[in-house]
Amino acid sequence: HDIEKLEKEIEQDPDNTFAMQQLCDLFQQIGQNREAVHLMCRIAEVHLRSEKFETASAFYRKAERLASGDERI
Repeated sequence: HDIEKLEKEIEQDPDNTFAMQQLCDLFQQIGQNREAVHLMCRIAEVHLRSEKFETASAFYRKAERLASGDERI
């Protein structure tokens, strides 16, 4: 299953933002928004550690919109 495959990739490489974004998209497609929000925050944290502040901020905003039920993601 795609979700399990991506979760294993992330487990092996916790900073793999590409896999996290793919998994986030899958979670949104199946209505698991809480998991998607969690991943968006993890992606933001990876970007913060890399000092990519604008990218991190964008992911935090997306997470906030999804968590509040705003569909403009």
